[in-house]
Amino acid sequence: MAQTKKNQVKTTDRGGMTRIVLGCVLIGLGIAWLQGLLLGTVSAFNTLQLFRDTANGLGGVLCGALPAFCLWGGVLLYASARRRVSCREILCAAGIYLCLLGILTLTTYVGGRQMSLMDYIANTNKTELRIVNNTSYGAFLRGAYNLRSFNSGHLAGGGLLGMLIAYPMYSIFNVVGSVALLGAVALILLLVLLRLNPFELVGKRWGAITAEKDGKANAMTVSWGGMGCLWDKNVATVYVRESRYTKEFLDGSDIFSVTFFDEKYRSALKYLGAVSGRDEDKIKNAKLNVNHHHGIPFIDEGNFILILRKIAVIPMDATEFCDPNIEKKFYPNGDMHTQYIGEVLELLAR
Repeated sequence: MAQTKKNQVKTTDRGGMTRIVLGCVLIGLGIAWLQGLLLGTVSAFNTLQLFRDTANGLGGVLCGALPAFCLWGGVLLYASARRRVSCREILCAAGIYLCLLGILTLTTYVGGRQMSLMDYIANTNKTELRIVNNTSYGAFLRGAYNLRSFNSGHLAGGGLLGMLIAYPMYSIFNVVGSVALLGAVALILLLVLLRLNPFELVGKRWGAITAEKDGKANAMTVSWGGMGCLWDKNVATVYVRESRYTKEFLDGSDIFSVTFFDEKYRSALKYLGAVSGRDEDKIKNAKLNVNHHHGIPFIDEGNFILILRKIAVIPMDATEFCDPNIEKKFYPNGDMHTQYIGEVLELLAR
């Protein structure tokens, strides 16, 4: 009698085991780096000093974040062996970290600001390390990693990881252009990390412009604007009508802010847009509060704030419109907008 064999499916979870092993390795490396950074200067163990030196060489002045990324990545890898996990947060955070390291490398000066870090490393490669091709990519990476040895024991710049980003940027663009581009990339990654769509921030979620004049702050709702790169700077643009009271504050100040909110503050934003600050303290009546960051006012209830320095004020002229329907639809009474372009000084998020 013939025996019927049931189809058997054999599976293996080699991928899961690999993730567990790699996760444990990253966790162990993170712990070792953390101990090296905390105890490497006082410990007699050469191993801890080795881990300290490798962290210093890789991350420069921001090497303290390396253990956190290793531990974070290790936990995610370990957990991914049993369940699906999202890597969006750590990838965005790592990208921002690399951009900051690159910016630090490009903007750091050594020797009492007498020489840029890039020039200092090129000179050190030639005089100290005796590298013939002292301006090659490899030479700059080596110089960045060993910088502490030739800089009186002091850290500077973003280490090897920072140079990994900075050198190709420096070779293609100038320093200002490279810093602006890296800043723009970091801004985009931050928006992705916070799940903020830059095209929806102003148009759909709205925001509040806040400016201060003679010790008094005023705010208004803004639904037109944008963010981008202009004149080698990261910028945000807002549009304010001539009749708005807030325009007097923007014209009277070199700095201002744009604050974005959770959906629960929609009614407060509607109130800011419907009432004039000439007639009342509308910020208080909207049950909002003004806070300051380095003297720059912003609405404290926001979760994402752009701190801006005014760099251009451009009044709109209806004669410049290519589409005649724009004036008919948006400016039937002649109350034109003025375009305010602000350089992004800082981003605040909570």
